[in-house]
Amino acid sequence: PVPPAPINPQLALKRIDQLTRAADFDGAISEAQKLLKAKPALAQARMALSRAYESAGLFDDAIAQLEQLVTSLTNPAQAQLPRRALGDLLVRTGAADRAIQVFDAGLKATPGSEPLLAGKASALIALGRLDDARALLEPLFASGKPHPELAALRARLRQRTGQAREGADELRAYMDSAPSLTPMIRRILLARLGELLDKAQDYDAAFDAFEQAAALGPRGFNPDAHDAQTDAMIQTWTAAALAQAESAPQRDERPVFVVGMPRSGTSLVERIIAAHPEAAAGGETNILPEAWRAVVAKLPKARAVPDPARIDLKAIAPAASKARARFDQVSETAQRIVDKNPLNALRLGLVQPLLPGARVVHCLRDPRDTCLSNYFQQFESGLAYASDLTHLGRFYASYRRLMDHWADALDLPIHEIHLERLVENPEAEIRALIDFLGLEWNDACLHPERADVTTWTASRDQVAASINASGIGRWKNYEPRLKPLLDALGPFAG
Repeated sequence: PVPPAPINPQLALKRIDQLTRAADFDGAISEAQKLLKAKPALAQARMALSRAYESAGLFDDAIAQLEQLVTSLTNPAQAQLPRRALGDLLVRTGAADRAIQVFDAGLKATPGSEPLLAGKASALIALGRLDDARALLEPLFASGKPHPELAALRARLRQRTGQAREGADELRAYMDSAPSLTPMIRRILLARLGELLDKAQDYDAAFDAFEQAAALGPRGFNPDAHDAQTDAMIQTWTAAALAQAESAPQRDERPVFVVGMPRSGTSLVERIIAAHPEAAAGGETNILPEAWRAVVAKLPKARAVPDPARIDLKAIAPAASKARARFDQVSETAQRIVDKNPLNALRLGLVQPLLPGARVVHCLRDPRDTCLSNYFQQFESGLAYASDLTHLGRFYASYRRLMDHWADALDLPIHEIHLERLVENPEAEIRALIDFLGLEWNDACLHPERADVTTWTASRDQVAASINASGIGRWKNYEPRLKPLLDALGPFAG
């Protein structure tokens, strides 16, 4: 037999990154495992496998890979990057105490390591140990050679301690003194500057900073093509076509898909539900995107989109079995399990044949506040539509048209929850939500901030607080700068 061609590590790493960015997490994991088997001593291979596991929501596996890598590296300098990655992952998954232990062990081996000091400061801030974080950071700034990440962390600390104006002045001075910052780092710092200026109520200057950050953001969103895709979905994924699709034979009432625009309250709603003793939070899973690739992407097309009438049992049954297994991984005992991937709204039509018995919660917030929050947020996933106000408004209008269509076309229970109403009358709105889910009332749902849920999306700081009105009507502070957005929103701008 012909021996297999040797693996090119750089090409393999690039392929793993491409698969991860395309949300093909199973493919990314498989390729990373192959690379690691071929090159067991390659640290980048284990790092790539950890990132693929994390992207797929398999956090324990991701942490285990990094722990194994850190243990295997005898050179302390070489262990700094994996140790930092491990500590950051522990912070994101709600284990900041363990992260500090990881960073302390690294600092013992490599005293003064700026990446590890920055990681520890971030963990301390996550734990609310602000004085300890300040004590760690200030000497580094006194040395006159601060790392860009340290500048961002000190700005975050100023924001948390009511010193927004001082933080903004410091960050501006730092950026002026560091003209060679990479575009990615400059974008992050500009967004942090915008947050500080917003807190200081210097709204015009804040918008300038956010606008400059957005100009450095991802590009590539085509609003005309996206509108055409939405039109084709509405015309093709009709109630009649879906009625012809074969459904998975097993009914499962556990899945609850919480959808909407990013920054519309999906993280808060997830925590409200997960506060119930018979519910669990699955986070932003890739269950529906994976099923879409396995079932829908292979269908014959009608009007340039896959034809749902051609979904058959041979394809849907194994995809449904895999989806149920993923929900089992979240909890084997919960009566309701939340999948909080907001943009599952774009592929909601698959839920009906894939998981009969599932429910959908659609989160809504004033479109102007929602879009402004998207524009100001530097998403880790790099959503290209959010870097341009006109594109953002058109994306929002397209998503709402599609959600209106799903409400008419799908034989699925869909419950709308409006953030403004939730803030104004939380108990009534939460009782209606829990009743929709078919659960008995439990007072714990009134206190989502106490729920044992890890939130590592852009909303993590907000959901740590109790339900409040802090973000409602924020767009009014920036109305003179929002004409492109308001024009693009059309009927949703009122």
